[in-house]
Amino acid sequence: MIYIYIVMENKRILARKILETVPVAMARVRAEVRACVPQGMSVLDYRILRSIAHGRTRISDIAAHVGVSQPSMSRSIDALVKRGFIEREAGSLDRRMSALKLTKKGRDFFKEIDDKATERIYGIIKGIETAEVKSISAGLDTLEKILPPKCRLYASERLKDGRHGK
Repeated sequence: MIYIYIVMENKRILARKILETVPVAMARVRAEVRACVPQGMSVLDYRILRSIAHGRTRISDIAAHVGVSQPSMSRSIDALVKRGFIEREAGSLDRRMSALKLTKKGRDFFKEIDDKATERIYGIIKGIETAEVKSISAGLDTLEKILPPKCRLYASERLKDGRHGK
């Protein structure tokens, strides 16, 4: 019984650590991405392009993934369509159900920003030891497994774009 209590208490401590660490880490990631995004574009625009590049093609899925309402996402998508970064595939009368895809301009822009952001994050982590890299990677994999499916960046997507850290 004592063992179960200790395990549960360790999980509560971990829950507190997640609440303290993840927001700080995400704020730093947002700042690094923001530094890469040109004026007139937002971190949300980058996250939308990233979502589409990783196979999310419906507005509702992208909105759930990035954590904004569907009406807000629709407005952002409309702006990216007007700027030539995204196109809607024909086939649905309801624009919210249309499949989205990156245009060549969108793919090129996303790759440029993503490469810059990756290098900025690499600059932060490049000094950590190999054992820490493995530990952090394993921890992120575990965290990813417990997230709701719509929030996950599936391992197959990471493998597809060459960013799996194992």
